[in-house]
Amino acid sequence: PKMVREVGIRLFTLICYLLYGFDLIGIDSFMLLFCGSYALAMLLNFFYLLHLGKISFKIDWQWLTKDMLRDLLRYSLFMTVTVLAGNIPLINSLFLSAKDGLAITGVYTIATYIANIVETPYRSLGAITAPLIAENVKNGDWGEVNRLGRQVSLHQLLVACLIFFLIWTNLRDLFGIIPHGEDYAAGMMVVFIMGLAKIVNSSLSISTHVLNFSRHYTVALPCIALLTLCAILFNNWLIPYWGINGAAAATLLAYILYYTVLLWFLRKKLKVSIFSRPQLTTLTLTAVLFLLSFAWDLTLTPLLTGEHYQEAVTAPLPRLLLDATLRTAFFLSLSLIAVYKLNISQPINGIIEKYAIAPLKKITKRK
Repeated sequence: PKMVREVGIRLFTLICYLLYGFDLIGIDSFMLLFCGSYALAMLLNFFYLLHLGKISFKIDWQWLTKDMLRDLLRYSLFMTVTVLAGNIPLINSLFLSAKDGLAITGVYTIATYIANIVETPYRSLGAITAPLIAENVKNGDWGEVNRLGRQVSLHQLLVACLIFFLIWTNLRDLFGIIPHGEDYAAGMMVVFIMGLAKIVNSSLSISTHVLNFSRHYTVALPCIALLTLCAILFNNWLIPYWGINGAAAATLLAYILYYTVLLWFLRKKLKVSIFSRPQLTTLTLTAVLFLLSFAWDLTLTPLLTGEHYQEAVTAPLPRLLLDATLRTAFFLSLSLIAVYKLNISQPINGIIEKYAIAPLKKITKRK
């Protein structure tokens, strides 16, 4: 089910976008295919449950007592209100539409979709970790909660920074490849700022699981209210001065304030901290990669695309693909080597040794 929801739906919708973007289908057909992708995902999940033989439409009333039902409804209603109250993308879209019109809102939305890729891994990792956090909170094992929180936060920060860097370093080439990319290039800074916001959100979101599964879960609502209020105030303040970039900055600032309060509360009440030294190493490495990427833009991009890096959006498609391919291969290899040498994460080092170093050693021995 996780594969269908996180990968399948995105793949289906991407196909719909490409068909419409290249004028192969009209808007009516696009809407039918777009909605149909969710229907297809529902059917795939349904047949998967049938295959497992664990689906039943019969309610076990002996297990679902009145007390249990009351607790379930109260908790579910509380969490639903909390999630709805924190719908920051909707707030940004409403403010942008009202102040700058629908056209600029469309550019902002596309840029936000690109930045959303940064936090995609957390949706799977968070779903896996949540039951473990819940079990340890239930057992009162706060030492294990701290360990899990730091591990998840570190690995999510590491993956999010790598994805964000690869997106940003290839962003000019991406806008040069996609249809009407010159129109969406106005959202480049939105991708950067929203990417930072997604890094903050994905690497610190494990703290929300700790709070929601603790006896202090009701604190989540005032925290979300603070997040929403900050988003509204910052949008109203920044959009008139900075347009779509102001909407993105409003999201980033709102998240920073929200997690500052939340992490302070967890530290004070539950003695939980998700910070560790390798996180600082990860941020330092990311900053160095950005500097190297800027050096690539100044030196190699003009040679590969035939234009200055600031004008690479209009370069020929083969040249853009060459620049993106070489750039991605170089920086991905460099990033993996740096992560391994700095020993930021033992599990990731184990994966690199198994799938990269060990095969190279076998090839070397054969030669």
